[in-house]
Amino acid sequence: MFLKKSNFKNQRGRTMLEILAVIVIMAILTVTGIIMYSQAITKHSANLIYEDVLMQAEQFRHRSSATGKSIFDSAWGKQTRSGLLMPFSGYESNNRLFLITVKGVPMDNCNELKEKKWPTDQVARIRINNTEYAPDNIECNVSGDFNLTVVFWSNLNSSQDKENVLPTLCSDGCLECQTCENNVCKDNCEEGTCTITEEYPQGVCFIPEEEPEEE
Repeated sequence: MFLKKSNFKNQRGRTMLEILAVIVIMAILTVTGIIMYSQAITKHSANLIYEDVLMQAEQFRHRSSATGKSIFDSAWGKQTRSGLLMPFSGYESNNRLFLITVKGVPMDNCNELKEKKWPTDQVARIRINNTEYAPDNIECNVSGDFNLTVVFWSNLNSSQDKENVLPTLCSDGCLECQTCENNVCKDNCEEGTCTITEEYPQGVCFIPEEEPEEE
């Protein structure tokens, strides 16, 4: 008994289509799996950075309060669990702020770190490279690996230590006598300081009058 030539071709064609369909499905599943795995690794790495920075700050405060001095051992806590350098980066505003920088953070981690709920009672600002942001309003304008600097309050219990410490962010609105640099408002006065007065609510370069010398 012989098969008809036309039937043989139809059977062969269906088999090839089935094989191609299986290959396509396998390719889609493979690509989807790779993407999901990459996203999981990125999220895990961001979680480690977030947790390690907060833990580093807490341990630093604990050591400082225990010794009564602001001491940081340069050999202690230098790396995150993901292997990135995490040095203590110094103080600002008469020691009312201290900084911890994570160097060489992968670009993919930025959006994950942006979505983290940074504790605003502990964290004053977040810096992406040299650009400063409020901890609940971070933007990821990076094109490669970046440095993440977390600016912490040194004293969590004193509201007085937090007054007039932080510069105004451009997103909050600069005065007319200020310019925006790295998302921070900076005075643009050739003389005097940029000040708000009743006559100039949008700011003016104010030069205080010199008191006449007593004879």
